[in-house]
Amino acid sequence: MDARVEAVRVLADAGNEYDAADQQLKLATLAHEHAWTAALASGWSEKDLRATGVKAPGQPTSKARKRRTTAPVTTPNTEA
Repeated sequence: MDARVEAVRVLADAGNEYDAADQQLKLATLAHEHAWTAALASGWSEKDLRATGVKAPGQPTSKARKRRTTAPVTTPNTEA
């Protein structure tokens, strides 16, 4: 019975962490949108802002590419 209670406690903690991270993402997204709008209002063009390397709000972030690996080449052992 203790293992079941512990499993639910861990699940609840993970759910709470997820909710907190989701809320923080929403706040960061809103701050990014406001900062982008403020930069445009101060005279920056979208093209110039993008040239600085800053992504526009709503643009997907680049994801790390998975490195492709090939299976090692094995040669049959013909020595007997």
